[in-house]
Amino acid sequence: METTHVTDPVCGMTIPKSAAEAQSEYQGRTYYFCHIACKTLFHGDPEKYVNRLNQTKEQPA
Repeated sequence: METTHVTDPVCGMTIPKSAAEAQSEYQGRTYYFCHIACKTLFHGDPEKYVNRLNQTKEQPA
């Protein structure tokens, strides 16, 4: 069985989707968080974290 991993947009931690302590919908997309504190920070300024996550994905490996 393959485990899907997600990246917490606040702290950048990669976690198994099933281990996410919290999740939230923003602009039609679901974001997953390693801890409820990250979700709280996300809701304080979601654009900041969405932009950071998008920039990280665009960087060459």
